Amino acid sequence: MPQRSFSTIAAPRIVDLIAQRDLSAVFQPIVDFDDGAILGYEGLIRGPAGSALEAPYALFAQAAAEGSVIALERAAAHTCIEAFAKLKYEGKLFLNFSAGAIRQLADNREDTFVMLRNMGVDAERIVIELTEQSAIPDVASFLPAISMLRMAGAQFALDDYGTANASMNLWVRLQPDVVKIDRFFIHDIASDPLKFEAVKAMQHFAAASGARLVAEGIENEADLIVVRDMGIACGQGYFFGKPHAHPPRKVSDDAREALRAGHIAVFPEATRAVSASPSGGMASAKMVVHAPALPRNATNNDVLELFNRLPNLHAVAVVEHNEPVALINRRAFMDRYALPYHRELFGKRPCLLFANASPVVIEKSMTVEDMAKRQVRRPRHGRKPRARGDRSTHRGGALRESADFSAGQYSDQLAHHAAAQPRSGLLRVLRRPESLQAVQRPVRLLARRRSAEVRRARARGSLRSDTRFSRPRRWR
Repeated sequence: MPQRSFSTIAAPRIVDLIAQRDLSAVFQPIVDFDDGAILGYEGLIRGPAGSALEAPYALFAQAAAEGSVIALERAAAHTCIEAFAKLKYEGKLFLNFSAGAIRQLADNREDTFVMLRNMGVDAERIVIELTEQSAIPDVASFLPAISMLRMAGAQFALDDYGTANASMNLWVRLQPDVVKIDRFFIHDIASDPLKFEAVKAMQHFAAASGARLVAEGIENEADLIVVRDMGIACGQGYFFGKPHAHPPRKVSDDAREALRAGHIAVFPEATRAVSASPSGGMASAKMVVHAPALPRNATNNDVLELFNRLPNLHAVAVVEHNEPVALINRRAFMDRYALPYHRELFGKRPCLLFANASPVVIEKSMTVEDMAKRQVRRPRHGRKPRARGDRSTHRGGALRESADFSAGQYSDQLAHHAAAQPRSGLLRVLRRPESLQAVQRPVRLLARRRSAEVRRARARGSLRSDTRFSRPRRWR
């Protein structure tokens, strides 16, 4: 007995579907969030019911294989306009076109708008959507077609923004009246912080360009509340109604209650430690430089050896139990260490002696702007303003330690007094925390002082050959 062969039924050709008027139109409502009214409908095309070409993706894939995409788009638009006119619905009609179809529509605009008038649909009610599948190789030559359609009264929209060919380049150059955000960014936006930030960026640009945003793909109340509280004006999706040949004339009670809900949406928080600022501040985590650290019991000689070994290291952190407790600046440390006898006196001392014991400690999530504001508000080196009459030095020029005398202050004053005014002729160097004194006779400083007295006397004209400068009484 011969085997039975099963032959597949070949899909009908697109030109045959157009000729036989086997295409049907369905409509999905687009809702205005302010008053909950339906401002218009998007017209969508369907193939023969129950066939392999019923879905629009299969229908246009077949048209692409046959090279009849533009013919299918024109037939789809005619079908949608005719069905919409029969429904006698209020509001606008959104129609999808590729760039090539829009060019042909602009070239034959007279016939197109005559057809609209005959069907009872004004051109002002038509919104032409540029679909995301169409790439525009020459945008400059495409602009006149958009201008012609606008002059006839129609509006222009950028469909499925954020995917495929719907880029910011087109947004800037075409300046659409309406921008429809792709459903990818709207679906689960209530729980996805990155989608939330992306839509917020689109919202800022829409406000700058004057475009009206429509959020596509709203399927639940949580996403609707977030989009509504963000300030987006319109939306569409299964939550308001699926595409249907006879769509609703008004929003359902559930959708209306959700739009009028008094509670405020809780926006999703960032999953990563990245702070969002209006100026787009960069997080400090991107500025992290990996560098070695020293323990609290390290000596100044260890710091010197580390700086000599790593010439590009500008600072080193002092840590204790993996927590930063101080910071040693390379330039400040080297300048202080270059002073006479510093290496001999302080080389084996703890590194905290010349460290900043109160460094600025920040989180990785902090932005550069926040870092700058915190640094401006922070007192320098943690110092308190000195009260009038408060003296931190001895009358004779010696350094006196106080309870809040830090290593940085000590080193600064030591360098200052080593280079200037030893009024008593002796310099007392007090080591911290002990008070070990190193005494030396400042002969060179005394010579400088006497030379200054000689110059002042000559300037006054009172210098005589027998003039003598006696030693201070304390030295006699």
